Amino acid sequence: MRWRELRRRLWPAVLALWLVSHLGVGLFLLRAYHSAQSASLERQLILTARAISLTAFAAPDTPAMYLSDVATSRAYVIILDQHGSILREYPSSNIRLGTSAAWLDVQLALAQGDIVLKRDYSPAAGGSLLFCSVPALNASDEIIGVVTVALPDVERALNAESSRLVLTWIGLLAGGLLLAGVVLHAYSGWLERQLNLLLAAIQGRAEAGGPIPRA
Repeated sequence: MRWRELRRRLWPAVLALWLVSHLGVGLFLLRAYHSAQSASLERQLILTARAISLTAFAAPDTPAMYLSDVATSRAYVIILDQHGSILREYPSSNIRLGTSAAWLDVQLALAQGDIVLKRDYSPAAGGSLLFCSVPALNASDEIIGVVTVALPDVERALNAESSRLVLTWIGLLAGGLLLAGVVLHAYSGWLERQLNLLLAAIQGRAEAGGPIPRA
């Protein structure tokens, strides 16, 4: 079997193995990077929510509280006590959404019950306002404010980072393929000569009945 025939048979398998291995490593690195970015952005989100938490206050005579606009299905909710301190925090992973004709209901499962957030789409309300009723919390909590932080900008930034990482990885993969092809082409003549010498030696020893040399 000559080098050209051997290369023709083995090249597709070697190329497939190389591609699969790089694909697996690339996807692993992409997922690790995405997880790290998500955790980092979540921490930034919490710090931002805490920083603006004192800007939302409830009307003294109603359980409904005005909130900042939430234009996404994910939000971070902070409930304040009468002193403006953080009473409870609910990350976006605990928020479940449901839609209807005029309202967007968000329910957070709590040990005490449910908190229901509703969005009012009425033009008379000045656009999109979000109100909150808290039937399950203790009256002694004296809640005065709820703050929500929307995540569309955060998610867009994360998706942009992921896209850039994917494009970078594809570029590295293409560059690696090109480099491997150049190296293989440069050394193909030398490898062919070495393999032909080895095959000729093996064939000569076999015909002479002597021991076959090891590569």
